[in-house]
Amino acid sequence: MNPDGKYRTLVGSYESAQLQGPSSLCFDANRNLYFTDSGGLGETGLHNPRGSVFTISNSEGGPMLKPIALNCLAYPCGVAVSADGRFIYVCEQAQNRIIR
Repeated sequence: MNPDGKYRTLVGSYESAQLQGPSSLCFDANRNLYFTDSGGLGETGLHNPRGSVFTISNSEGGPMLKPIALNCLAYPCGVAVSADGRFIYVCEQAQNRIIR
């Protein structure tokens, strides 16, 4: 929330495609933001994995949105970064697993 009490959208789309269900986020030690986008309700799952994981990295030119896993996960709904920053862990709910 901005000091004036209004919300500011950081990201709502990637390459002109709307995000379909951002559901969790975390930061690493360098203040890079990681988040999951689960995909459209009823459109993603085992039969049609459409979920993604993105990062918004702090770069010299300003924040940069980058996909880590694009439209290939079955309802990702949690994300964490290891303490040393080497690994990203994702809960892939429809597969009943945690991947790295």
